[in-house]
Amino acid sequence: MSKEGLQLNISIPNIKEVQAQMVTAKDKAPLAIQRAINNTIKQVSRDIGKEAKQKYIVKQSEVKKTLKIRQAKKRDLTGIVSSTDDKKTKLYGFKVTPKEVIFEPDKKPEYYAARLKKRIKEKKLTGNEERSKAFVAKMLNGHIGVFERMKGRKTSGGKEKIAELYGMSIPNMVKSRDVAFEIRQKGQNFLETQVKNEIQKVMGLK
Repeated sequence: MSKEGLQLNISIPNIKEVQAQMVTAKDKAPLAIQRAINNTIKQVSRDIGKEAKQKYIVKQSEVKKTLKIRQAKKRDLTGIVSSTDDKKTKLYGFKVTPKEVIFEPDKKPEYYAARLKKRIKEKKLTGNEERSKAFVAKMLNGHIGVFERMKGRKTSGGKEKIAELYGMSIPNMVKSRDVAFEIRQKGQNFLETQVKNEIQKVMGLK
């Protein structure tokens, strides 16, 4: 099942207001609006990655992979930018301290720590009644991650089961208050400017 994140519907609430500004070219208002919306869609897509990177420990390229765009058409003057992803984000992909795999028992830290957001303190991964302290390990297939042992739960071979830890998904980062508010504000301001520009272009004033 896919995880839904932020979905922005970019549209002009009242086409009559745009037509009123175009005077002698009212029939071209839908074209001006369509262009303005689609230009805004492109800008918003770029802003989402930048804003998420400023707030969270994530690459813009990874955010971009989750974005889906539906451009506005003359018959449907609404553009949509959404962030969706059906993959969990491994905790190891964020800030983990220490990050390397440590084999020598006497060199292992008292605890590992991790953080997803920038400018906040790392959270100590000290476990609980059901799970052990977290640790960084390399699996036989070469995969490196942050794991915890599941206390009291054994494999068929008699060893304690382990579970990998995951962080916040990218769609959830994008729809968080820190990111979504900025994106909506920037998107609305950019759209208003684009509408004015496209009106001038259609009317031959630019």
